Amino acid sequence: MEKTLYKYGKSLSKAFTMLLLLMVAMTSCDRRELEVMEPQKARFRLVVDWADVDWMQYYGSIPSGMTVMLFGDKLSAPIVELTNNVTSVELNLDPDHYKLVIFNNSVSEFGSMKFENMNTYENMSITASKFQPMQTTEWNKTTVFDRDPEKIGTVLEEFEVTEEMLLSQVNFYPYDKWLKALRASTRFYQEDDLTYVLKVDVKPITSMLYVRVHVTGMKNMRTVEGSISGMANGYHITEDHPAAGGALQLLDSWSASLDPDLKNGWIVTSIPVWGEPFGNELAANRPDDLHQLKLHFLLRDGKTEVDFTYNVGKKIRYIKQNAQGEWEYTDEVTRNLALTIWDDEDPDIPYDPDKPDNPDNPDNPDFPDNPDNPDNPDNPDKPDDPDKPDFPYPPAPVKPDPEPELPDVDPDSTGSGFDAVVEDWEDGGDLNIDL
Repeated sequence: MEKTLYKYGKSLSKAFTMLLLLMVAMTSCDRRELEVMEPQKARFRLVVDWADVDWMQYYGSIPSGMTVMLFGDKLSAPIVELTNNVTSVELNLDPDHYKLVIFNNSVSEFGSMKFENMNTYENMSITASKFQPMQTTEWNKTTVFDRDPEKIGTVLEEFEVTEEMLLSQVNFYPYDKWLKALRASTRFYQEDDLTYVLKVDVKPITSMLYVRVHVTGMKNMRTVEGSISGMANGYHITEDHPAAGGALQLLDSWSASLDPDLKNGWIVTSIPVWGEPFGNELAANRPDDLHQLKLHFLLRDGKTEVDFTYNVGKKIRYIKQNAQGEWEYTDEVTRNLALTIWDDEDPDIPYDPDKPDNPDNPDNPDFPDNPDNPDNPDNPDKPDDPDKPDFPYPPAPVKPDPEPELPDVDPDSTGSGFDAVVEDWEDGGDLNIDL
């Protein structure tokens, strides 16, 4: 009897289960099939603008590659993309808060600089590498110099990838109203393929220092070398400012021109620098000896050497071009700095706004197109001041230093003077430098 009831109960249970499955099947015929969300990551396109005025005017060309680094709050290591496509990069990202760093080229392509702590966002930095000149003289034979920085620009951005942004790229998600609100409140926009686009601009981070020295008795000069100390020795990438340490940089490529008297003249050079050390950006905060300019002259007799040293911490000034293309000093921190050594009696104002012709740029004859030309060509509009350089000199209250004065010496058997040794500027084409 018990066995019969067991079999009956078991049969009834099977029947009930079958009936239940049938009812589920009948009542679920109007339900949507289960769907899997795709994609699992949000598609992003970062559009990089190298054609920004700062980049093109400062460096003159777009780089051939770039490094893209993304640091996420949920990532144990940064995402790193190296690409030859310098205009955009495609990324698939999980929802997270991201910090973006982009710079031109790769770390291995910068021979004069060392990249440090690149896996830690807060501590990413660049420092100058060291070198000793191949050819040395008595004045610098034991000196170790910092290499000049190479052309580099960076992008620093932060953005959020949300779950909603991920869902907006899934076809079944009804996102129209949400997307309209999103576009009004975010820097992102979506293209037709639903890819999110973020446009970023590249900013050059190196500066240029222009050094001009008026020399009394320059007809006696054969060669000149020099150095400048105290400029920053690197750059903190993500803090976006120069390092606090000081560099010693070699000044070994000079241009020279004689005044109309054929006795005195100007020597001029320019070098890339990281800028003023962090905390010393303003001249008022710098001690005089923060920067030291050293000049070493070999005279035309081939044996007499003369050295000069100047403490110029407060004399290095920021410069820029105004709307009229005239150069002027500024209290604003710019990427262009100037140092002039000139024993001038009346340095009350920056350079006269009257501008000489620029024979090297016939399409733009009204003013020089860059600060690499200190000459003041013969100009009938300024007959009383033929040897003033096309560059602002330090206004009062900065007291001018006595300019270098070279003693008279007889030339050696070659009769060579400075023009046989000091290299002229190379013609690099017309390039407007953003000053």
